[in-house]
Amino acid sequence: MRVNAYGTSKAAVKLLTKGIFSELQDTYVQVTTVFPGAVETNITSNSGVKVPGSATAEESSFQALPAARAAEIIINGIEKNKFHILVGKDVRFMHFSSRLTPIKLPLSRKVPMEYQPVKNTKRRYF
Repeated sequence: MRVNAYGTSKAAVKLLTKGIFSELQDTYVQVTTVFPGAVETNITSNSGVKVPGSATAEESSFQALPAARAAEIIINGIEKNKFHILVGKDVRFMHFSSRLTPIKLPLSRKVPMEYQPVKNTKRRYF
């Protein structure tokens, strides 16, 4: 459940930022969303989540970004007034691939009733 809540909160922050941006568009307030990737911190060990078979930072083929470098990227993005700041190769890859490949429901999955087309739809104008 913690992973689900974490992902949900990240999506909520993204949507909240878009809403704030649209409301403050005609003002001098600048809005930025930071998307941090893997950064060298103690977040996993402090979370209490056990990751079976996980490699140490030295053993992994993927290296997390040092925290100082992540901070530098974030500060530079804010100074350049970027709307989205993508911190790390992993986030840039995920951002790019999510824009290219929309999520599709498998064909074998039953579509919930609320997403099925309504029969006998007559347009009503009020």
